[in-house]
Amino acid sequence: MITLDPVQALALRKSAVEPVEIAGLSGTGKSTLANAIASQSIRCGKTCLLIGTSAILDRAAGYRMLGEIHRAVADRAQLDHSPSLRSSKVQHSGVLQWDPIEARARANPARARVAVSTLQRARELAARHDLEPSEIEESLAVDRPLGPEAANFLSLAVQDGSRIADVLWSGNGRAGRTLKDVDEVVAGRPVEVPPKEDALSLILSSDQEYEASLAKIVSSHKESKEEHSISKSVAGLLRPRSSDRTLSEYHKHASFMARTIGSAIALIKKYGSLKAALTAGSGTDAAKAIEYFIRMRPEQGAGASVRTFEAALQDYRHDSAVLAPLLAEHGHRVLGSFSLVPTREGQSQQEIGTLIQRLREARYAARHFPAHLGPLRASLPKAQFERIFKAAIEEASSIPESGPLDPRVKAATEMRQLRELFASTGFGDLLGADGDFVEKVERASASAAPPEAAALLRQPYNPEVLDLLMELTTFIEQHEAAEWPASVRRARTAQEAFDGISGPVRFDVVVIDDVSDYPLDLVRALETSGATVHRIGVIHHDTAIVLEMPHRQSDAEIAAAVSGRPNRWLGASASFGIVVRTDPRLESTQLSSAEDRLISELRNSGCNVAPASAGQEADVIVASVDELQDADVSAFAEKARQGIAVLCRSNRRSPPANQDTGPEPDIKSAESLGWLISRAAIDGTVLEKDGRSVALIREPIAISPGDETVADVATRLTALGWRPVVLWRGTERDPHDLENLLIGHSVPTATSPFRKIAETFSLADPQPSGANGPKPGIDDGVQPAAEEPEQSATAAAATQLRGPDGGDHDYPQP
Repeated sequence: MITLDPVQALALRKSAVEPVEIAGLSGTGKSTLANAIASQSIRCGKTCLLIGTSAILDRAAGYRMLGEIHRAVADRAQLDHSPSLRSSKVQHSGVLQWDPIEARARANPARARVAVSTLQRARELAARHDLEPSEIEESLAVDRPLGPEAANFLSLAVQDGSRIADVLWSGNGRAGRTLKDVDEVVAGRPVEVPPKEDALSLILSSDQEYEASLAKIVSSHKESKEEHSISKSVAGLLRPRSSDRTLSEYHKHASFMARTIGSAIALIKKYGSLKAALTAGSGTDAAKAIEYFIRMRPEQGAGASVRTFEAALQDYRHDSAVLAPLLAEHGHRVLGSFSLVPTREGQSQQEIGTLIQRLREARYAARHFPAHLGPLRASLPKAQFERIFKAAIEEASSIPESGPLDPRVKAATEMRQLRELFASTGFGDLLGADGDFVEKVERASASAAPPEAAALLRQPYNPEVLDLLMELTTFIEQHEAAEWPASVRRARTAQEAFDGISGPVRFDVVVIDDVSDYPLDLVRALETSGATVHRIGVIHHDTAIVLEMPHRQSDAEIAAAVSGRPNRWLGASASFGIVVRTDPRLESTQLSSAEDRLISELRNSGCNVAPASAGQEADVIVASVDELQDADVSAFAEKARQGIAVLCRSNRRSPPANQDTGPEPDIKSAESLGWLISRAAIDGTVLEKDGRSVALIREPIAISPGDETVADVATRLTALGWRPVVLWRGTERDPHDLENLLIGHSVPTATSPFRKIAETFSLADPQPSGANGPKPGIDDGVQPAAEEPEQSATAAAATQLRGPDGGDHDYPQP
């Protein structure tokens, strides 16, 4: 589903009350906006004439736009986001004069300001969590360290829990198992990831049942081991026959063949030739073997035949020797009944002794595990115990030192600290503060000092809280339809538009896309028809709403080339970029030929590609020019979604501009953790480490209604394949939390196979038939320095140029 950018959304809202004029470059979503305006008009019960040639106008497209952003996030986007105080005159009455709150505020304005800030923050927490006074004070126990006794029980519980879990789960099922999981299965209750039933029954069985089960395991293991050994021997037979033969039959055959071949060798060596040996041994099995050999290999002489027979003799003797010890017990079995199948799970990877010992330790642990959990539960606060109980067993021991608090527990801890701080100001209990407490302090401050001196700063949120508030962002969605309703009429040509307004139907709304492509008299006729006319794609846009966001061009470098704004956008996480190949030795015809061959090679590799001369949209545009200028790149990039490849004789483009990453502390902290800056833009910075990349976006300031908020930027980059991390102004993340966040939000740094093709493609014409060498002056595939393929600033690779289902997701817009 397409996401409208802030300017598109602003224009859509404005179109509901007045005509709009829309300007913008190619690929900025003008046709999408025209479609959305038409959809909005029919939802308002109006008739609409929709004019334009773009295919996106043929039916109501689905789209969405930001709905509600949490106030805390929205306020931060303003230049003046700190709450301001109401300016009011103090009413000097006897009651107000002697109000205890105002009196204390006048006596100590500094403490009054602390009290107001504290109370405002506490009211925010109370509104979200509805904390009880007892819950607030109980949070004091959450932060206390474990005592020696509790630490001892925790260590025992973790050790026994690990022993039980190692036996009951394996592979991915073992990962993330908790003390709670172990406690549930030991108690006979179901869990999310079921354990191995045979192992669980052994652990929980009686001593008599346990001994009987162990005897079966040992016996089964011994039989399996013997079967595996025999199967291995059978599999190693050098000249096996049909799989439905028994071991005895094949052993008899191998022995017979060994004797026959041995006799044949003796005859050949005695008489010196195959024919003489055949005549001498006439009627014998050895003669039959010699005759068969002569018929199958008539070109071979006596020496070669002896070597062939000796090799076969060794094979049959080997097979006969292997099968001889097995005949007494397994001679009746057919060869096909033996197969190298793995032994039972757990027994093929370890010795039976190790398995039984692990079961023995798990049985002991299961009997004592509840006895460790009981005292641990009794000695810890409920919230702290639950965090340990529900954490992965391997991490449970570290929870008391560094585990993250539950949001509600964290809020209760903060509320307790705020309650203590409020009490220290002398204003009593913040939980019992008057509803007009802030107003009373304001009045007292206004009578003692200028209003600007009493401005109060809201306590800033932690970055983790801001991340959470970002997730509360909602969207307004409109779903696509298979066709327009009867209240919408489509017109593609000027004549169809004239016919529409000349007929009996009167339209309430007219939306004309690419208005500059239609005659002026049509536009005038539309304006005099009485309809509200929305003109999309105007050329002169002094009063028009200008669309600037490059929706078609998802690659950062392509978007920069079209818009003329370098280092403005981060772009897609995986894209083609700009590849320029230069060779001053080539003629124009040779460049054109190379262009055609490159397009063919890319297309055969599955790339959606088109020549620049075709003027059509494609993932990759290929062009050839003699001398490449910045204007050429901009023109080629208009129709490209993911990248362009240009073949030229000389490259006269301006050098790329560098973007300062700024003094963000989180970026400096990430660099200290080994992350490297891959690229930087006004949007933010891309970091790379261990083959993975992550986008860190800056929190923008929204000066006008059409400016992007941080929610807009995050939504846009998410649609382009990122999982962005926000660099919140005025906050700094803990390095440990930052590292986990970067790893969790990173995406693989891949290499585009299509970009690789363009970079390594040989510009030389294919060598003609009968030629003795390469043509002089033409690239032979080994790049000289002047012809080195240029790396784009966005060298992020595109393992796929489209979504997994082949369609466009959110972006790009047409």
